[in-house]
Amino acid sequence: MENSVSKAYFLDTNIVFDAIYPNRPRHLDFNKFYANFLPSSIGITNPVASEVNTIAARSAELLAKYLHNLIMDNDWDKLDISRREALLENTRDELFNYAITNKEENKKEFVLDAFKAITQQLINTNKKEILELLPYLPDDYLRQQQQKVNERFVITPTNTDCLSYNKWKNTIKSLNNEIEAFKDKENQDYEIFCDIILLKCCGARYPNMSTASFEHITFYSNDTKFIKNAEELKEYINKKDNKSSEEEYLRTALDKIEIKSIYTKI
Repeated sequence: MENSVSKAYFLDTNIVFDAIYPNRPRHLDFNKFYANFLPSSIGITNPVASEVNTIAARSAELLAKYLHNLIMDNDWDKLDISRREALLENTRDELFNYAITNKEENKKEFVLDAFKAITQQLINTNKKEILELLPYLPDDYLRQQQQKVNERFVITPTNTDCLSYNKWKNTIKSLNNEIEAFKDKENQDYEIFCDIILLKCCGARYPNMSTASFEHITFYSNDTKFIKNAEELKEYINKKDNKSSEEEYLRTALDKIEIKSIYTKI
């Protein structure tokens, strides 16, 4: 039996990180926003969940690499506690600077959070045991992050079994290519917005095989470029002359999709 939802709310990737990492500058702002909703009433789509997991996995791999170099470049077992602490602080700063230099804010937050959690264990562990631990670090922290996400949000997979799924998906791609609202380098942003449209057109299908349709979708982001590109594509579809039946259907669907800045007006 399909469940019809009058209003559905979904979050962009940056907002998910604001939610699960207390050190993020917008964490308190998110909590104020979240307080207006019932528990588990806000979802995240599969592309957003995938991007969150990808950032987590790559961040943990980066952390493991830096720690491996730290242990191998120093005679770890002969160092006293204070020297180990100093070297770990230096490594933390190197990771921080790497993330800042490469403009990878989400990776920085994850790495620093993971680093903080593991520091005390490293200080009191010998070289052999640390080297045995590091290969498992990415998977361990990925599972921990997934748990944080699942505790706060419902992951909502689009119903890819929908008979018109591929038709709508190809039409969206064709329309985007006509004006290049989302460029190739912004492919992940495009996938996220495309999935939101498909979620409106085809509904959701959950792992337990239950389904849901959504009358109105609000997607919250704090990415000004994403919002600009999404609105540009919406406007193009709305104003395009001589629409095909598929394009007209998408225009109607987009009328029921709202892209909003979560914290400030844009």
